[in-house]
Amino acid sequence: MKVTILGGCGSIGSSAARDLIKCDEVSQVILASRKPDLSRVHQSLRTSKKVATQAVDVTDSQALINVIKGNDFVVNCIGPFYKFALPIMRAVIGAGVNYVDVLDDGDATQQAFGLDDMAKRSGVLLAIGFGGSPGTTNMLSKYAADKLDDVEDIRILWVEGLSSARGLSFGEIAHGLHCFAGGPQYIDGKLVNVPAGSGREKVKLSRVDDECELCYFSHGEQVSLPRYIKGVRTVVNKGGFLPIWASQILQQLAELGFARTEPLQINDAVMVPADLTAMIIQNSPSIKTRLEADRYTTSSTDVIVKGKKEGKSMIYTYSVTGDTSAGTGISASIGVQLLSRQDTKKTGVIAAEGCVDPKAYFAEFSQRGFKVVETVTVAEEKALL
Repeated sequence: MKVTILGGCGSIGSSAARDLIKCDEVSQVILASRKPDLSRVHQSLRTSKKVATQAVDVTDSQALINVIKGNDFVVNCIGPFYKFALPIMRAVIGAGVNYVDVLDDGDATQQAFGLDDMAKRSGVLLAIGFGGSPGTTNMLSKYAADKLDDVEDIRILWVEGLSSARGLSFGEIAHGLHCFAGGPQYIDGKLVNVPAGSGREKVKLSRVDDECELCYFSHGEQVSLPRYIKGVRTVVNKGGFLPIWASQILQQLAELGFARTEPLQINDAVMVPADLTAMIIQNSPSIKTRLEADRYTTSSTDVIVKGKKEGKSMIYTYSVTGDTSAGTGISASIGVQLLSRQDTKKTGVIAAEGCVDPKAYFAEFSQRGFKVVETVTVAEEKALL
């Protein structure tokens, strides 16, 4: 099996590659990017005979088609996805190659489902949101939902620790700004667009000592999960970063319009506010210094699923901790491997939780040393009269 990873020399793409080269069915992994640089990746990739590199500008659709044609799978790890996901997916359809990504923007997830008919006509599968969040969070939600008779409410609550060595790439900053700027949440049976900075609450997550201030975050879970979990009334995603001041900066900038993606004419120049803001933050010496002094490296996610089983109200809570880059990349690798082994050929645009059985996913997940803690709360309802 031949796999090309777009953004393969980045932290997420290289993590996926490290896992893929361990798979006997994988014969070659191509790390593709505008300027491939093996000095940025782990030594296991630099010395592996399975690994090759390929320069490609993903904004040139024909060049991208030429590079990926003939592959068994393409893994897309290039963000921000609100900018790159749809053009890349169209090129993949044109090349007739199966596809897995770590798509994490809510609006781009909505738009991706609009390519379903086109993908089916080409006979290809576009498996979207096969990362940590969305991805593992979706699998946990579906795993719990399969145990329940009725699912009422799903909440994905998370916090990511930032340091000077982590979370400062242009794509990650742009993504954070974009998702804090408002977007889709599934509330009372409807997908609605919430305003920037709304839904604020202070939350004590399972594995984090500090109380975290979270607000609505436009991710893919709330867009895709209602498609695969019948009857669910609410699916929301709320998140934030540590240290708290870093999260507050991104939220406030998004609320003030600095995350807008519509180009602005400034004198003779045309600028995208979100791109300019992300670039300034990425290159800010003061922010780097503050993050180095106020270092947080642990990330944590709680997935809370409420519903009923045999008349009893039940709450399943799952806690996931660890390096988000490694977890995201490995999830994409697991997706490729599970999908390649399936007997049934699936086509179209399908989110992770609609592609594979959660039990099979977590069997692979646990083999990589990841742990998920499950807490079950049961309350039997009794009639008063």
